Amino acid sequence: MRELIDHVVDGVPGVFGALVATTDGFLIASRLPENEGVDPAAVAAMSASSLALATRLVQLGGPTPAKTVLHRSAQAQVCVFAVGTTAVLTIVAESRADTERIERIGYEVSWGLVRALEDQPLE
Repeated sequence: MRELIDHVVDGVPGVFGALVATTDGFLIASRLPENEGVDPAAVAAMSASSLALATRLVQLGGPTPAKTVLHRSAQAQVCVFAVGTTAVLTIVAESRADTERIERIGYEVSWGLVRALEDQPLE
């Protein structure tokens, strides 16, 4: 699983962190910057909540859950991807990073994580 996270962080210029969490907000794996303002467990919980809220909103138009959530500011962007029905992948990048490339690699890695989690189910 760590290899997939490294692939995200090392594969797109401007991406400086990523993590995988359960859909109920528990951290599975992380490669976020190590500083006082970043708590991977808190980011995991916020990521799961963000995708859950997006799902509620998009279900106003039909029963399909959200696949992706994008949060942007002048300095950063955070993309949260559904990993099957049991996990989320969060990618943190500079605002100038290529959002389309982040989405492509996010979906690619999400599919790899689905397979990895099938081999090692969450407890």
